[in-house]
Amino acid sequence: MTIQEAKEALKRIERARRELEAEKERKIRLKKIKSLVKKAKDSVKRREVLVAQALFDEIAVMDPENTEVITLKLEIEAFGQEELRKKVEAARIKAKRSKMVEKLKPGKLSYIKKEWFRAILKLEKFLDEKDMAEDLLKEATSMLQESKRALAEQLSPLIGKARSLKEGQDLKAAYDVFLEVLTLDPGNEEALTEIEEIKTILANRSKKVYREALIAESLSLFK
Repeated sequence: MTIQEAKEALKRIERARRELEAEKERKIRLKKIKSLVKKAKDSVKRREVLVAQALFDEIAVMDPENTEVITLKLEIEAFGQEELRKKVEAARIKAKRSKMVEKLKPGKLSYIKKEWFRAILKLEKFLDEKDMAEDLLKEATSMLQESKRALAEQLSPLIGKARSLKEGQDLKAAYDVFLEVLTLDPGNEEALTEIEEIKTILANRSKKVYREALIAESLSLFK
C-alpha cells in the first residue's frame, strides 16, 4: 500500500467515524426531542401554559419545524383564549350581581331599620326590576311580606283607637291618632279619608258656632 492509499484509507475511516458520531448524536437528539414533546403534550393536557411554552422553546432550538409542537401551540393558544373568555364572562357576571345587590340595598336597609313603610315601597320597586337573581328575589319577597305584617301590627291598634274616639265624638283626639297613623303609613286610605271628614265636620261646627255667636251678639245689641 502506498502512502497515498494509506492516507485515503485513513480519510475513509475518519469520515466513517464522523458519520457514526453524527448518527449517534442525531439519535440522541431525536430521543431528547421525543421526550420533550411528550412532556409538552402532558403540560398542554394539564393546561400548564408557562411550562408548555418553555418546552416549546427548548424543542425549537433542536427542531424548529416540529409539526407536533405547532399543533400543541395552537391547542394551548385556544385554551388561553378560552380562559380569557371565561375571565371576562366571570367579571361580567360579578359586575351584574353587584348591581343587583346595590338595587336591593335601599329596601334591605329600611327593613333592617324597621322603617316598614319605606321598606315596602323600596322592596316593591326592586321586585319590579327585570332579570334579577332568583335568590335576591326570594330575599326581597320575604322581607316585603314581613314588612307588611309588621306595619299592619303597628297600624291595627291605632286605627282601632281612632275609630273608637270618632264614634265617641272626640274628634280632635281621633284626628291626632289618624295623623299618627299617617306618620307610619302616609298612604293609608282610611286615615286620609277620616282626617278629611273630621276636618269638614269641625269646619262646619266652627261656622255654626260663629253664626250663633254673631246672632247672639246682634240680639244683645238689639236689646
